[in-house]
Amino acid sequence: MAHTSVASEETLPSPAEAHRRSALRGLQALRGIAAVMIVLAHAGQNVEERLQRPSRFSGPATLGVDIFFALSGFVMIYSSLQPGKHRPRPLQFIERRIIRIVPLYWVATTLKLIALAASPRLSLHTRLSGWAALASYLFLPVRNADQMFRPLLGVGWTLNYEMFFYVLFALAIASRLALIPTLGTVLIALAISSYFHGPSGHAILFYSDSIVLDFLWGMFAAWLFSKKRKTTEWYEAVAVMLIGWVILFTPTPFRPTIGIGAGLIVYGVVLLEPYLQSLPCWMIYLGEASYAIYLFQSLAMPLLPITMARMHVSYVGVAVAGGVFLGVAAGCAAHECLELPIMRYLKSHVEKGARPHIPLEPVMPRKP
Repeated sequence: MAHTSVASEETLPSPAEAHRRSALRGLQALRGIAAVMIVLAHAGQNVEERLQRPSRFSGPATLGVDIFFALSGFVMIYSSLQPGKHRPRPLQFIERRIIRIVPLYWVATTLKLIALAASPRLSLHTRLSGWAALASYLFLPVRNADQMFRPLLGVGWTLNYEMFFYVLFALAIASRLALIPTLGTVLIALAISSYFHGPSGHAILFYSDSIVLDFLWGMFAAWLFSKKRKTTEWYEAVAVMLIGWVILFTPTPFRPTIGIGAGLIVYGVVLLEPYLQSLPCWMIYLGEASYAIYLFQSLAMPLLPITMARMHVSYVGVAVAGGVFLGVAAGCAAHECLELPIMRYLKSHVEKGARPHIPLEPVMPRKP
């Protein structure tokens, strides 16, 4: 893709032009990094639970979820601030989100359901029931065997928040009110209300959690980026990003500050976009496959620690590294064999005849 030298530019491209030039390569790579962080966290958790050995990765790496939420908030607002771009119709917006999120998640959930039916003892936390299965497919909060709100496919709890955010976004579009103030008011109200109930509350209170502020910080980052008119120096962008990483990994009892860190990371990365024209292809590819990696890693990863436990072998490093490899490999295979064919089919049939539109996610051209 041809591009001009950023060193000669005095002003930052508009969001639409920036999207055209770089296709948000930095954010795509960040999605891959967040996915690998989560895989690493789950690999550590599997070591702790199945090999009964401590792991240093099971905690901090879970913060990749906050980055994903901030990315979602950024992309939703970023796409709506494109010059000359009209807001999508609410039903059109929901249709596109369903096409992107639902099919692959249903495939992964079905595979988990089959595995549970075939060998329920292999699952440590999932409780199989008719309601658990139905709620999982419908993105509704349901408790698992540990009384935590987790669907059959454990990682799907984040998608419950994603779909909830999409519904709020569609309602905000329909209301014709300013998106950030409207959504921000709702998200802040939900976060505040979380301090007035415990974790054992009703399922509807699942959405009343301070983690929803991650979306808001991403939205705010998109608004700030839309106001930029001059190119940020690379070291300034790096400084913003590093501050975000420090905040993200600094232990704190005040949960909302974690989202601030995630938002700063997203903002720092997007400020670096003009300097990220030659990122390694594997980083971009991990971003492309990040959703499939997130969904399918938990189906493949336990195989190694289960086998090691039966052989009475407990090498933590081998279990963690092998778990990460299996998780990423399974996700990449699902991306190639399932996600891409499904997306091509649905886009050619469901969206056939629709006018071209800027994607609501940062995407890259396919590999040659």
